[in-house]
Amino acid sequence: MYNQLKIIDLRSNAIIPDEIQDDFKECAYSARIIFNDLISQYIEFEGSSNFLSFHEPFSRNTYSSNTFYYLTTLIYLDRLLSNKNNRKYSYRIIVDSPAQKKLLNQINNNKSFKAIISYDNAFSSYYTLVKKSILSPLKCILFRFFQLLITNLSGQLSCYKGLEFKNIILIDTFLTPRNTNEKKWYGTFLDYLDKEQKESIYFVPTLTLFSLKDFFIKIPKIRKSNHQKIIKDDFISIGEYFKSIKLILKSKSYKLPSIKYKYLNISPLFQEGLSSPNDFLSLIEAYLNLIFFSKLRKQAVNVKLTIDWFEGHAIDKSWNLAVKYNFPNAKRIGNRSMISLPFCLCTIPTRVERKKYLTPDIILLPGSAIKSIVREFDQKIQCYIAPSFRFEYLNTYLYNRSKFSNKNTT
Repeated sequence: MYNQLKIIDLRSNAIIPDEIQDDFKECAYSARIIFNDLISQYIEFEGSSNFLSFHEPFSRNTYSSNTFYYLTTLIYLDRLLSNKNNRKYSYRIIVDSPAQKKLLNQINNNKSFKAIISYDNAFSSYYTLVKKSILSPLKCILFRFFQLLITNLSGQLSCYKGLEFKNIILIDTFLTPRNTNEKKWYGTFLDYLDKEQKESIYFVPTLTLFSLKDFFIKIPKIRKSNHQKIIKDDFISIGEYFKSIKLILKSKSYKLPSIKYKYLNISPLFQEGLSSPNDFLSLIEAYLNLIFFSKLRKQAVNVKLTIDWFEGHAIDKSWNLAVKYNFPNAKRIGNRSMISLPFCLCTIPTRVERKKYLTPDIILLPGSAIKSIVREFDQKIQCYIAPSFRFEYLNTYLYNRSKFSNKNTT
């Protein structure tokens, strides 16, 4: 006799209730290894492309993709319904994903348990899926096209002719409308180099958070800044852009092989994540990296070393893969100035990603305590401690203690 109904909201935007947070967090920790193993199986599957790793959920960017969260809900419900003490309750589980609903129902049926798996608002759930699958990608494609058009009209590829046969070092950075200083993220790094070393360094900025208006106004100013740089869009034609979009859409519709987790065919969950990405703009940038490095090679530029601001996102994976393909003798360094959070899985590389050349050859860390974090999933990653020039000012900053109350300091 079921004498009490419990409602559990497992939608991707739900706030996990206090009474189940500890259990759910434990399931999430268990899901990390399971998720990595499933991703590795898909990436290593015969016939799959390395480019699959740029796409959600295979980039393992758990902040932009809901697939890891949905996998955690499967593990949680399986554990919940396996506990005989819970049979005195009946459950209504609220979801927002067709694949999640299908797999949760399979778990429910396997446990012979009377739980109702349902949408809170079916129309809203399907509209969100359509928006992610069609409307958002279309908006991103058009937005990035107009950015590329503005850059092509304002730039000249001929200005890079001096790069031919030159040995150069490329440094990955990113700019925003409020920060157009290429070296901000690397602090005083350039101050420690001699003139010859500085002349070999070129920043390669990714422009983020720019509106079309910002882009139009600030591109000329960015070109005229004091530091040597290469604007990626200058090397990418409109035709090449749409070829990339065609390749992205083809990969997005790739039919995944059937892979099992316990008794479940888990593929519908990953197929849904592949066809309905949350961050399509980053996916475009990842594919444009491939064109950029290919064009550098064709221009007879000799890239001897690259420094990637490595956070493990799709754009980082494509940067490192493109360098390996086009400049196999170049040393690939990843700069890591931040500590990873345990559920931001893409920031912790895996063995398969290393073997597929999706990660740097060497990762530079600001402290020894971070080594164990970065190497959690792959002990063979080469890590070295390096100065964190971005925060060098902290060594010379003089605090006037009288200006701070205990409350403010806390």
